[in-house]
Amino acid sequence: MPVGVNNRDADVWRPLLTVADLAGGHWPDRARVACVAFVASAGTALEVSDGVELLWEIRNIFVAHTTDRMHTASLLAALHRTGGYPWAGAAPKSAGKRLARTLADYAIGPAKDMRIGTHNAKGYEREWFERAWAAYPEPDEPSTNATHATNATGEGANGGK
Repeated sequence: MPVGVNNRDADVWRPLLTVADLAGGHWPDRARVACVAFVASAGTALEVSDGVELLWEIRNIFVAHTTDRMHTASLLAALHRTGGYPWAGAAPKSAGKRLARTLADYAIGPAKDMRIGTHNAKGYEREWFERAWAAYPEPDEPSTNATHATNATGEGANGGK
């Protein structure tokens, strides 16, 4: 069940998502994006999880830095500067693991060896977040539909390599 879809909405969507899971392929992703979009458009207030707030903050960081890729250490430093993520300033290894664990819930994972300039390190590509950002738009953004949250092949965004 997508984060924030609960109670009666979850009861209605559970059988549909089960059928999508059984169909496989691109259907599980598309069904979950549709679920979030329909629940949001129905005016049901979605509970915003810490993970969704983190997604929104990462989007703001990518926009502010006008970049398409960031090393994990740079992303953690930017998150720590926002003040909302004190754990981001912890030991780089543990903070990186916490970030990766949280983003794994949204099918996003770091590349093990990302070159930016002359430096290689773990990092994230902006495009890996696009599906999650479309599925969980910030309150002042329009919600999406299932076709916008999948790529040209109909598959969900690749998160992690």
